[in-house]
Amino acid sequence: MKRSLILAAAVLTACTASSRLASASGDVNFVIGERSMANKDFWTPNENQTAFGVNVEFGPGSWPIHFVVGANLSYADNHFDLKNMAPVTVDGTYKTELAEVSAGLRWIFNRNGRTRFYIGGGASGVGLVTEVNEENPARRTFDDNARSFGGYVEGGVYWRTGSRFNVGIQARGLLGTDAMIDFSGLIHSEGDMDYVQGGLILGWGWPGK
Repeated sequence: MKRSLILAAAVLTACTASSRLASASGDVNFVIGERSMANKDFWTPNENQTAFGVNVEFGPGSWPIHFVVGANLSYADNHFDLKNMAPVTVDGTYKTELAEVSAGLRWIFNRNGRTRFYIGGGASGVGLVTEVNEENPARRTFDDNARSFGGYVEGGVYWRTGSRFNVGIQARGLLGTDAMIDFSGLIHSEGDMDYVQGGLILGWGWPGK
C-alpha cells in the first residue's frame, strides 16, 4: 500500500467526480493536518501522525445536505525501544501508514454564502501497514497489516475566496475500529485505529460565484 498510489487514486476520483457532477453544486477539498491516535499504548511511538486527505461533496445546489466521499492517509516513522516489551533490549525504527476511504453525508450551513460551516459523518474502511526495522540485537525487518471498519464524524468551516477557491479548517474523528499486529512473536499487540485530527482545508468549488 504505497502512499503515492493512494494519493493519485484520490486525486483521480476527485477530478472524475467533479466533472460528472458539473450540473450540481459541490466542493473538492484537500486537507493537510496532524492526527492523534486515541489508543496511545497501541501506537507508541507513532501516536502522532502527519495526515493528508481529499474529500468530494456534491448534491443539488438548493439542498443543505450533500453526499461526501473521501480518501485519507496518515504516516509516521519513529525510533522505538522495547526494553519493557521483549526479553532482550530491542530498538530500531517503527513505520506506520494508515489509509482510509469513507462515505457519508455533510450538512452545510449557508451553502451559497462566503462563509460555510459544516458537520457530517458516515462510514469508513481503514487499513494499517506497519514495518519494524530492528537495529539491535540483530538487523531484521518485520511487517504486518490490519483492516477494520468504523464510523467518522467531522466539522469545520471554510471560506469561498474569489469565484471558486476554498480555504478553511477541519476537525475529524474516527471511532469503532479494532486492530491487531504481530511481528513474528517479537511484538503482539491489540488495539484500535481510532483518532482525532485537525487540519487546513484548501480546495475549490462549483458553480463559481
